[in-house]
This record gives sequence, C-alpha cells and structure tokens, in this order.
Amino acid sequence: DTDVLSTDVAMAGNVYAAFYASSSAVDTDFIVRVSDVDEAGIARKISDNVIRAEFRKGYDQPELLEPEKVEKYEMEMYFNGYVFKKGHKIRIDITSSNYYEFFPNTNTGMNPYEDPKPVIAVNTIYHGKEYPSHVKLPILYGINTDH
Repeated sequence: DTDVLSTDVAMAGNVYAAFYASSSAVDTDFIVRVSDVDEAGIARKISDNVIRAEFRKGYDQPELLEPEKVEKYEMEMYFNGYVFKKGHKIRIDITSSNYYEFFPNTNTGMNPYEDPKPVIAVNTIYHGKEYPSHVKLPILYGINTDH
C-alpha cells in the first residue's frame, strides 16, 4: 500500500507491471492487481491481469519453469481511467490465484482437462536493486512523477 494520499491522484492509460519471481512448480499463474483502498480499509479492484508462467516469453514460445529459478515477468493491464481520492491508498497485489475470473492452473504444465492431480506452487516475488520489480501507473496528476 502507498501512504495515505494527501491529494486526489488521477490515472488514465495502460498499467504496466514488471516483476521477478520464482516458483517451486514447473508452471503457475501470477495475477497483478491494482486496488483503491478507502479509509475503512476496503479494497476495490481497479485493474488486473494474469500471466501464465509457461507463456512468460510469449504465447508462441511456451516454456516450463525450472523450479526455484528467478524469472522476469512483464505484463500490460487494460486501459483504465480512475481517480484515487484524497485519504485513500493505492494497493498493488501479486498473487497466484483468481479463482472466479481465471481458469485454475494445476501447476504441473499438463493439460488441465487431463491432469489427474494439481500440485501446490510456492512462489516468491523478488524486489530491490538486483530485482527491480515495479508497477507503472499512468499518472495524470496528484503525485510527483519525476521519480
């Protein structure tokens, strides 16, 4: 979460995410979500998207993961126009499931219709100087965008 916003913050355009992650499984999903968190702590989804690890290099280049190897993931989320109100927070979540919106991944790399048993994927997101994971919001006003 950001700090509590001291002014309204407007964004319009595509949201972009780049992050580094590893998994214990040979395939898994990552969902990036941007939410507006109000004063009561209630989060409302503004934008999200999913990337199946197998297709991290493109749909024309499927490649299963090497378990525990750190990989870079990039995704663009859908166009969005929104104003985060003063007193709210902006939240970024990266998760590995979104049951009601995306078809579940069995984390095995097999056809999910033929897959006899899913496996649990333990995923880690990396950040910092070596792994500059980030989300870019197309800010119109309200936050200094010089840095």
